[in-house]
Amino acid sequence: MCDGRWTDRLGLLREQAARCLRELKALAPNAETVIREASPCPAMVDALLELNCQMIVIATHGRSGLARLLLGKVAEYVVRNSKVQVLTVHMRQARA
Repeated sequence: MCDGRWTDRLGLLREQAARCLRELKALAPNAETVIREASPCPAMVDALLELNCQMIVIATHGRSGLARLLLGKVAEYVVRNSKVQVLTVHMRQARA
């Protein structure tokens, strides 16, 4: 089941992430950007400490389950496990 399709998709995701970070860097030239290939929850919490961050701002959507009524899965994990301050911002869906 391991064919070239997954490698191609991973390459596309890497390219898209790099493009998004270049756009962010253009808007905020002093921002430090990092790409990690890992499970997002522990990778974010680990990166906060490694990068000596003072705060993280994370978007929420709250779409999955009663326990996550206000926060999404990743945001909830970061809030519960982060050793730095977390500011959550509720993101509204764009109307079509």
